[in-house]
Amino acid sequence: MTGKNGLTVAENWAEIYLINLYYMTLIDTKKLNVLKSIINDFDSSKKTFFKTKKNQTFFKKKNQCL
Repeated sequence: MTGKNGLTVAENWAEIYLINLYYMTLIDTKKLNVLKSIINDFDSSKKTFFKTKKNQTFFKKKNQCL
């Protein structure tokens, strides 16, 4: 199912999740650098974001991989 912005519901929720994580980890620079790289990947190619192994691992383990 695609929303008005052309993204699926899962992609929209993933973006919200990443933004929330970003603000929760502002103090921890190691986590912040990991999140910045993931968010940059997400912004650069939203359609292939979930196909990369790094990002699949991130979503499977959520906070554990940070």
